[in-house]
Amino acid sequence: MESNGLHISGNNIKLNFNESFKNIAKYFFYFDKTDFIYTGNADQNSLIMSFRKSELVNFTASDLDYPQKFADYAFQGDRSNTDAHAIIKANQNYQADPGRDHPQ
Repeated sequence: MESNGLHISGNNIKLNFNESFKNIAKYFFYFDKTDFIYTGNADQNSLIMSFRKSELVNFTASDLDYPQKFADYAFQGDRSNTDAHAIIKANQNYQADPGRDHPQ
């Protein structure tokens, strides 16, 4: 891949993606709200999962594999709880109970 004449190897792209992925999995819980949006389809974005701090608010099942990898990495680093990990690993749709107290 070239951008402004600079060659970026496939290995560098993969390395940068993986390191960014790790940083997101380590630090997402510091944010009041985190949305994971899939942008891989032209003209169509899909909300995959949302968190409020470290609490899973919603998850949409898909054929993507990164949510499960994210769940494993975040859970191993004590950044997400057992319930969130299980829901994402099972790849099942989830919506938090709207009656629960979620900070806006």
